[in-house]
Amino acid sequence: MEQIKYWEEDIKICTQVDSGDDFDGAVPMNPGIVMTSCFAFPSYQHLSSAIKQERFNCVYSRGSNPTVQALERKLAQLERAQECRCFASGMAGITAVLFSLLQAGDHVVVVNNIYGPVLQYLNHISKNNISFDHLTEDISPSAVENAIKSNTKLIYFESPATMTFRQTDMQQICVLAKSKGILTMIDNTWATPLFQKPMLFGVDIVAHSLTKYVGGASDLVGGAIMTRSELMEKIFPVGYLMQGGVMSSFVAYLCLRGLLSLPLRMKQHQENGLAVAQFLQKNKKIVRVNHPALRQEDKTLTQKYLLGYSGLFSFVLDSEDFSHIAAFIDHLKHFKKAVSWGGFESLAISPHFGQYDEVKNKGVSKGIIRISVGLEPVELLIKDLENALKNV
Repeated sequence: MEQIKYWEEDIKICTQVDSGDDFDGAVPMNPGIVMTSCFAFPSYQHLSSAIKQERFNCVYSRGSNPTVQALERKLAQLERAQECRCFASGMAGITAVLFSLLQAGDHVVVVNNIYGPVLQYLNHISKNNISFDHLTEDISPSAVENAIKSNTKLIYFESPATMTFRQTDMQQICVLAKSKGILTMIDNTWATPLFQKPMLFGVDIVAHSLTKYVGGASDLVGGAIMTRSELMEKIFPVGYLMQGGVMSSFVAYLCLRGLLSLPLRMKQHQENGLAVAQFLQKNKKIVRVNHPALRQEDKTLTQKYLLGYSGLFSFVLDSEDFSHIAAFIDHLKHFKKAVSWGGFESLAISPHFGQYDEVKNKGVSKGIIRISVGLEPVELLIKDLENALKNV
């Protein structure tokens, strides 16, 4: 019943009219795209007052913009957060948080396989005496507790994880973190706010790449950070205003358009993804299928946290040879060879690029292939995979 309740509430949020305009009683079905750098005020006193509260007032579009605000309100509602800020990319949002909340001498515990550029950023800021430990094998709450140091400031994780799609017990990690005064942050892009709501389980900060399912058409790049007001008060002046990686009003409009169809698209991604995963699981050339619905060892966590499944998962070929992996991907016709995911089209990629980096791909098999199952007829996708498997 909880799942049905959330689904009904989220559909209303995605499709509600939030244009902010009223033309003699006629309300536009879509918000206007406010293309402006700055906003004029009737008096200097008005401008002065607005600048003092720039987090909430439209003064300069590097701070707030009406179209972007409309998107932020919807995303905050979907994630059950107090506030949301949208960025020019997912990485712009994540680095804004790390830049704002970490300082020299702090330590971060990274749990599970996460998006590679986040690890690259953590490595980069290590020169500023910010250290981190990365857990990929044992990702249990007890392992997290053992990794915590006296200077640990943040626990950062993904669940399900990048490439492996393993899950961890986020609620237990959050209970542990709160008992020690440590912040928690999750990248929730895989599930979208529709299929997982980390803040209801105690997570402090939720990140999203809106480039993926929220945009849904592979035609934009954007990100979002959701949290409670006291933390956004720290993130806004430093990571948001100072770094300047803000979202344009046009991209916000595209994201708002994407939200209108997000529930329907996610249901289809789920259906197509499950059908493809179940097909692959029966093939003798596949060692393992990493789909949350099929990972028996994560069954309890799946039931506890996930309200549904997206179309992104991975599988492991029975060969770790780069030529075999490349041949398999090259034989795919409907699955395009490309990075990213979450659009209409189906995509395939592997972290094995010829020279496999054991450090960068810690805990990830060389034979792994990640696919993003799109919205094409699932029969075509299965036939495409079947043909590629016959040729390797």
